[in-house]
Order: sequence, then structure tokens, then C-alpha cells
Amino acid sequence: SRPAADSAEAAAVQLQAAIQGAAAAAMGRARELERRTWTAVLVALVASVGAALGGTGWVAVRLTRSLRRLSAATRKVAAGSFRPLKVDTRDEVADLARAFNRMAAQLRQVEAMKEEFFSTLSHELRTPLTSIREGVNLLRDGVHGPLTPKQERLVRIVGLSAERLLRLINQILDLSRLRAGLLPLERRWVDLDRLAARALDELRPQAEEKGVQVGRAGTPGSAKIFGDEERLLQVLVNLVGNAVKFT
Repeated sequence: SRPAADSAEAAAVQLQAAIQGAAAAAMGRARELERRTWTAVLVALVASVGAALGGTGWVAVRLTRSLRRLSAATRKVAAGSFRPLKVDTRDEVADLARAFNRMAAQLRQVEAMKEEFFSTLSHELRTPLTSIREGVNLLRDGVHGPLTPKQERLVRIVGLSAERLLRLINQILDLSRLRAGLLPLERRWVDLDRLAARALDELRPQAEEKGVQVGRAGTPGSAKIFGDEERLLQVLVNLVGNAVKFT
């Protein structure tokens, strides 16, 4: 029975060794599987975060670009340029851009109507005002007989009013030509002292009527500027005219 017992003991040892080897192999495979699982989880997590960041960045860049275009178009509208935006998406920003295009179209229509109204009104008013001015000049020159002092004063007031209205109408027409880019500028060297003298000569009747004294301080030929003398005179007359009017 001893040989049988020894054989059984040897078989048991071999079985135990086999079981331990199988258990060690199973544990190794389990650790490998765990490592692969964690690696896959980490890779998936990194890929998910990267995809989320990439998608968020793409949306942010696209949204920022759209808003930047809308902001630039708004500045152009404020400057008087009514150009529609190109809309090729269907998101909320695209809805905002379409609403902006509708607003720009309405503003362009209103601006065109305003320009047409001012142009028509100016042309319609210039003809009778020119006739009034010529009639005042004839009366002032005594073509139809001498005038009494009171009549001369009334004729002078009518002439000044007609000249003022004509000047305003010419300014409106100049503004229309300026917006259309058709206003010519004759630039040359301009004596500012002479320019101030012309402005004060033009405004002196208005200043006397308001009881305001105007004058200038300077030396003839002391300063010159390169520009359009008539437009500079218009600016100076507007500034000093407002000063006389509101003093």
C-alpha cells in the first residue's frame, strides 16, 4: 500500500502545483485584463474630453466669428453703409443676422427716402428764394423808386432771411453730394486771417441784430492752411453763427 500512497501523494502534489499554476496564470490574465480596461477607460476619457473641448472650441470660434461679422456690419451701418450679411446657417446667430439684414434694408429705404425728400425740397425752394433775392436786390438798388428808411430796413431783413434760407438749402445739397461722394474740394493755401475776416463780414449783420460784438485778433498772413477756402468758411460761419445765436 505504500507505493500506492506515495503515488497518490505525488499526484496530489502535482495537482496542487497545477492548481497553483493555473491560479497564477488566471491572476496574471486578470491583471492584464484590468490594465487593458483601465487603459481603455483612460484613453476613452481623454478622447471624450478632447472631443468635447474641440467641439466647444469649434462652436466658440464659429460663434465669435459670426458675432465679429455682425459687430463690423453694425459699425458700417452706423457709418452709413447698408450692406446685408451673408447667412448660411440656421442657428440663433443666423436668426439675429437675418433680423439685422431686415433692419439694414429698412434703414437703407428710409435713408433713400430722406435723401430724395431733401433733394426735391431743396430744388423746389431754390427757385422762389432766388426770385425773392433778385426782387430784394432790385428794390435795394432803387429800380422802382427810392425807399423810405423803414422800407429799406424791411427790405434788408427780407434779403438777409432769403440769403440765410438759400445758404441752408445749399448746405443740404452739399451734404447730399458729400454722401454720394460727388462734392468737389478745391484745395489751396488759405490765409486764416482773411478767412476769419470774411466770416465776420458775413455774420456782422446777424451779430448787430442780436446786439453782439464780434472781432478777430491776429496778424495778416500769420497762419495758412492747405484746404478748401469756401468749405472752411462754411465751417467757421456755422461755428461763429451758433455763438452769436446762443449768446
